[in-house]
Amino acid sequence: MYTNLQPPPSSSALNILLLDGLNTAPPDATNPDQVSQSFVIQTRVKQGAAKYLTTMTPGTRVAVLGLSRSLRILQEFSADPNLLSAAVDTMDTNMDGRASTPAMWCAQQDMHNRMTLEALNQIAASVTSIKGKKNLIWFTAGFPTITDPSVTNQPVCDNAGHRGLPDYAAELRKTYGLLAAAQVAVFPVGAAGVGKYPNPVGSGFVDYGDPMMAEIELSFESMAEATGGTAFYNSNDLASLVSKAVEKGADYYTLTYSPPGQKYNNAHHTIKVSVDKPDLHLVYRQTYDAVDPATIKPSPASLSQQLLRPKPSATLTCASI
Repeated sequence: MYTNLQPPPSSSALNILLLDGLNTAPPDATNPDQVSQSFVIQTRVKQGAAKYLTTMTPGTRVAVLGLSRSLRILQEFSADPNLLSAAVDTMDTNMDGRASTPAMWCAQQDMHNRMTLEALNQIAASVTSIKGKKNLIWFTAGFPTITDPSVTNQPVCDNAGHRGLPDYAAELRKTYGLLAAAQVAVFPVGAAGVGKYPNPVGSGFVDYGDPMMAEIELSFESMAEATGGTAFYNSNDLASLVSKAVEKGADYYTLTYSPPGQKYNNAHHTIKVSVDKPDLHLVYRQTYDAVDPATIKPSPASLSQQLLRPKPSATLTCASI
């Protein structure tokens, strides 16, 4: 007896695997060492994702997206590990790096940062009509030039006469607002494991012990804290990190809060949720910015909302006689 009936969902939360080839590409593809390091990272990501999918709890609903030269749906939501693993295998390696000079690096990094924020905005817009929590498990090499304005001042970039990359704070607030409205929690996963990461402030790669590694890890933590997720890194076992992220995001409550006398002045606020059981560890969005919701409406998403909607399982069965 054969059936294409999928097992019941293991959780009401949905999971999105984002394979990030954009931020793991070599800064300078003319450098063989950088190409080799990027190939190792991107291969490790595909292997880790595929390994998780072959061992995930039956009924876990996952979609697979790829971010490289653009954001693509590799597989819509499904609980079929074979289908999902095949989708991961279609992710191409991205070796587009043209930062052979500091000026070229600055232009390239600015483009990557804007593409990254736009990709997150598109994901939020594509799933905002789906009720419930979505866990975005993002295999990436970090993004400190987006999350930390102080990092953008380190490279010498000719940006309209100013030193450093642009300040992405306003764009980042919009992205955080869209993710929150769509109930998307981000779980960054350190794509390079305990290996070398692309240098966030110039060409080349950095290893553990380099001060920039702390900035990379802080970017993971900043994104997770702002969206209610958890950051995972410092391990080559990426499949295990994905499993932990899915497990941590599986159970949740949805709480709403309307602060008194709300003023849309872009002020930064903190949120604290307490329970009467001291042994519980809560994971939630700990901050928000007082931004007028009318100013953060998403632009039309290039990803099809229909493609990212979970589809009901078919009940057709056939017998072998």
